[in-house]
Amino acid sequence: MISPIWTPLRRVNSFVRLVTSIAALSTLIACTSEPTVAFQGTELTGNNKATSFHLVNQFGTQVSLQNFSDKVVALTFLYTNCLDTCPLTAKILNNTYQALGTAVDEVAFLVITADPTRDTVERIHEYSQERDMLNKWSYLTGNLADLQQVWEDYYVPIEPYQVSTGGAQERLNHAAIAVAVESGDLRQYLIGHPAPVYLIDRSGVLRVPHSDVTYSAKPLTDDLRLLIAETA
Repeated sequence: MISPIWTPLRRVNSFVRLVTSIAALSTLIACTSEPTVAFQGTELTGNNKATSFHLVNQFGTQVSLQNFSDKVVALTFLYTNCLDTCPLTAKILNNTYQALGTAVDEVAFLVITADPTRDTVERIHEYSQERDMLNKWSYLTGNLADLQQVWEDYYVPIEPYQVSTGGAQERLNHAAIAVAVESGDLRQYLIGHPAPVYLIDRSGVLRVPHSDVTYSAKPLTDDLRLLIAETA
């Protein structure tokens, strides 16, 4: 006859052995399973090819998206007279460039202007120097018709406006801006625009848009590394 005092003890020991076995199995599974890594931007589904374009960079050289088919592309929209979001975005792109280390050779940073009237080749060259990005990105400009098509293709509405002395915003017609600036009737105006950063893989597919990168370079850097590793 088994003494009653030993029965609970044996049950406890059996339970301990069961828990230990489950813990060991869980550890083994955790060690052998591949971790799931997600993009920090918005991952797009489908095979959405990035629309190509032909523009001019800060060195006066004709550039198309196909020139970067061997790289992962980070594409955004800025203008050199912007005083708020654009300088922050430019800084994040610079930080991302630095953070990538040697992997940066696998990435092309492209900026397309939202203000072709003032963003001449000379101005975007100067701005690229000011932002320490002269040889780190391609800042692209061109004629209004070509740029309007690019803005439309990438869902970036561009809205020029002027602020009156009373603080009211007056919408401006993009086509008339160049004439007004040339005649001296219009010297100062702003551009309302979003500044997404589109990540495009080596197949030319739009993969991961980031709607706002102004707070940190890490999400952009991490997602670029994932795309680089995908096609390495």
